[in-house]
Amino acid sequence: MKLLEEVPLSDITVKELCEGANISRATFYRYFKSVEDMIPQIEKELLFEFSGVMNRGKNISDIAAVIRDVSFTVYERREYLSRVMRTVPDILFHGKLREVLKRIFISEIKIRMPDAGTIKTDSVAEYCVGGLLSLYEKWISTDFYGQALTVGEFADSAAVLVLSTINSVCPEEKTD
Repeated sequence: MKLLEEVPLSDITVKELCEGANISRATFYRYFKSVEDMIPQIEKELLFEFSGVMNRGKNISDIAAVIRDVSFTVYERREYLSRVMRTVPDILFHGKLREVLKRIFISEIKIRMPDAGTIKTDSVAEYCVGGLLSLYEKWISTDFYGQALTVGEFADSAAVLVLSTINSVCPEEKTD
């Protein structure tokens, strides 16, 4: 996948891919019919990279930490993600990353509001995930990196937006 950091997927030939991976064309064609058939594998590798970060989400403070860690990973992989998104623009919105983030948010909402119905829980989580992924997409596809905002400030702002939404819909129960 190192080649993707230099060239968009749509411009990579099977020959270049095989040379970069040091495999034969026969080996490539054993697993894929075309370069585009690699998209699920690319998504799987991206998810693996993010999975350690996202599996930590157990409570509201962990959600902020997850968003921060994901943001730093997005920043570190911005060139790669930018190239992948040129070929597969909705990889963040319809992929496994979305599903995992949504599960983390749903688990927090259920902790806060155990009696909330599935529609409410799903709707709030969907709203939070969609907003967060939209921010990442904008951040990756524009020069947010060249702005005065640091990665930490971006991550903190994203976490505030997500947590504000969850807090407004599912306030933490007060204990006396």
